[in-house]
Amino acid sequence: MSDDEPPELGDVMQFPDEQRDDEYRWIVLFEDDYENVAIDVDGNVGVKVDITQTGELMRLAAESLAALSHRDAVGDDVLRDMAERLEQEVDPDA
Repeated sequence: MSDDEPPELGDVMQFPDEQRDDEYRWIVLFEDDYENVAIDVDGNVGVKVDITQTGELMRLAAESLAALSHRDAVGDDVLRDMAERLEQEVDPDA
């Protein structure tokens, strides 16, 4: 890495794999997981993805949800809502 290049995320942060007791998980995206990233003036982050990348983001989110679900049963509602939304996308009359 040269002085002109920003450090890689893994060089400045550690992302533990083991189960922890806190209420948050990191979802780390690699180059193959997205095409472009945008940050608006309010600090919101947008990630441009194709269908394959969307599937990977869903997998990563499901892993985080599973890791956190032992803390709160509300996670079941998130999965149910996601399944219903996917069904509506496939068959709007359902």
